[in-house]
Amino acid sequence: MKSVFCKDIDIIKIMKKVSKFDCIFFDVFDTLIKRNVKKPTDLYDLIASKIETEFGYKSFGAIRYNSEMSLYKTQKNVTLDNIYDEIQKRTSISKHLIQKFKCIEIEYELSYCQCNYYMKEVYNYAKLLNKKIIAISDMYLPRKIIEQMLIKCGYDISSIYVSCEYFASKKKGLLFDIAINKENLNSKNILHIGDSFLADYLGAKKCGISSIKIQKNPILFNTKKFTLHIKQKFKYNVHECVINNNLYNCKSYFEKFGFSILGPTLYSFCRWIENECRKQNITTIYFFSRDGYIIKKAFDAMSIKGIESRYLYVSRRALRVPYNASHFELHDIINLLPNTKLIKIETMFEYLDLNIDDYKCITDEFGIDKNTIIYHHEISGRYYPMLKRLLPDYISKAKAELEHTINYLRQECVTGKIAIVDIGWHNSMQYCIEALLNENNIKNELFGFYFGIQSNGFKLKNAKGFITEPNGNKYVDSTAAYIGLIESFFLEQKGSVLKYEFFNNKYVPVRAAYEYEKNSKEYKAYADMHQGVLKYIKIFCSLIENELLSLNGTDAYLPIRYFGIQPYIADIDKFEQFRYFSEGTYYLIGYKGILHYLFHIKDLKKDLYNARWKIGFLKKIFKIDLPYYNLYMYLKRR
Repeated sequence: MKSVFCKDIDIIKIMKKVSKFDCIFFDVFDTLIKRNVKKPTDLYDLIASKIETEFGYKSFGAIRYNSEMSLYKTQKNVTLDNIYDEIQKRTSISKHLIQKFKCIEIEYELSYCQCNYYMKEVYNYAKLLNKKIIAISDMYLPRKIIEQMLIKCGYDISSIYVSCEYFASKKKGLLFDIAINKENLNSKNILHIGDSFLADYLGAKKCGISSIKIQKNPILFNTKKFTLHIKQKFKYNVHECVINNNLYNCKSYFEKFGFSILGPTLYSFCRWIENECRKQNITTIYFFSRDGYIIKKAFDAMSIKGIESRYLYVSRRALRVPYNASHFELHDIINLLPNTKLIKIETMFEYLDLNIDDYKCITDEFGIDKNTIIYHHEISGRYYPMLKRLLPDYISKAKAELEHTINYLRQECVTGKIAIVDIGWHNSMQYCIEALLNENNIKNELFGFYFGIQSNGFKLKNAKGFITEPNGNKYVDSTAAYIGLIESFFLEQKGSVLKYEFFNNKYVPVRAAYEYEKNSKEYKAYADMHQGVLKYIKIFCSLIENELLSLNGTDAYLPIRYFGIQPYIADIDKFEQFRYFSEGTYYLIGYKGILHYLFHIKDLKKDLYNARWKIGFLKKIFKIDLPYYNLYMYLKRR
């Protein structure tokens, strides 16, 4: 069954064959070692970018490639020194700079190489069986550099044979013969493993060596649905290589999800936050609690200098309620309710921080209960008198909380020119916090940097969203089709902030209990996701000049967007019974089965409304590929 993740490579067959031989030859590049670029010329382009920035020399990537190719036309053996001698002949670059450029290339080679985890297991197995291990490579890099790369990648191999050192290649079998003679080996006792059919498979066979050809670039992350829409292909290629080269090292589905889908997106989001702060000369960022948790973790993991990150314990409820202490007209209350076409009565009471069960006499009078779903416009229509009767209890609670909220914000130094970061959508928290600060004489200039903003949010001057739709629209309304799914990705594994209290001489947040039990599948899944994100950040930040590879808001959003609106059934199944808590208990999908809905049509409508991944719900019903997002938009308009 198709999924965003492909099957892992089966290495058992290779291990079984390894056990039958005394000596194992390993190819180096694309076998023991992987590069985090799609092709070697991509590395030259990265090097060229650095050379242009630091030395002002343009088009180095093309010159580097053409120099190497011209040498291979005239001679069989090519070394790195030969290549840079050729570059000097073709250009006016001084010998001193040529040496610098060559050192830069070596630096990039070391930075962008990593171990091939599949072959590392085969290597470890061969070591365990005390097999003699030899590395053998057709390569222009000198032996000492390849040795450094192998050591960096966790290999301990003393016998290394490189074509440029012996003026011989694997393709014709000569390099194999040299290794056999120098090591005093019998070819019948050797197994060679490599990725090239001509050099590793046929070349070894010519010398009587048994050989296994492995897949050169196995695809573990399925990008088929969105990769054609990526505009920054060169940048995303590096991200994709890091993903495919490391997914094997992620143990669970959800760790893989965090690593491959959220990792590049949050990396790029954090770089965008950094750039926006530097544009505005902002040196302090407040990450809002819960949804800002993993964003802060990622930001801190990137060791960004000159910008202090802080964690502010807030929530919509913790800011909305004290805000309404001085904004208590009914239109103020309605303005902060979820701006959706339909709203559940229970949700309305939750937003007023009132227990609906305590107001049964009122709900009975209006002929409704907690599960009643009404149109939003009815709040200011037929249910307006009900809201008016609830208002005194709500305002009383709001006024009681106002002072503690203001004192908490003062205590945390929420003042001056600062950035606030959150998942976003409607900007209601920035709207409330700005009003609270301004009305209590706390000087501020807030810049809100959000993962995304929807078109029905508050239009604030200093609020910007990172992700954008493929058509260039800065408002990401497509997230409404899977809002619960995307919000779950960001969730801190602690309860929401309710209000503030004075305790041990300071103001502290009062938090609700965390919704997911520690032994629940959701708890483990979201913990694994965050682990995958941070693992990705750590690996990607180890690459030289990685900050030049951050994606723009459109390309960074595409993997999440297509997972949300064009999912595979196998991926839907992973989230099917996940709960979602927000002003009530819901499910991301909550599918009951087609037979149930055939006999309970009303349940179909109710469950679609309650589903927080509506596209996932629709595809679970119909199974086949349909334009589900268009269908969702059609149903939404009705």
